[in-house]
This record gives sequence, structure tokens and C-alpha cells, in this order.
Amino acid sequence: MNLSELITEERNLDTLDIDTLDTKTMLKKINDHDKTVPFAVEPPMFWVL
Repeated sequence: MNLSELITEERNLDTLDIDTLDTKTMLKKINDHDKTVPFAVEPPMFWVL
């Protein structure tokens, strides 16, 4: 398996600046991204079950 081919191993363009942000902005950015996970997981979940 080539990890560079996995989309989970790609850089997130929305967080390229995360190391320059203040804590509150950084946490909001992380939290906003975390909210997208259920929508990404739901469709393939039915292929697995």
C-alpha cells in the first residue's frame, strides 16, 4: 500500500496555517473540520455493513 495515494494522507489546504493561529482560532478550525467527518463516513458505511 502506498500511503501517498491515500486521501487521508494529503495536506489539508484549510489548515496549512494552523501553526500560526492563536489558540481560539486554531480550535475553531479543527472543530469545524471535525464536523465534516460524519458526512464523509456515512455513505461508505453502508458498503461495509
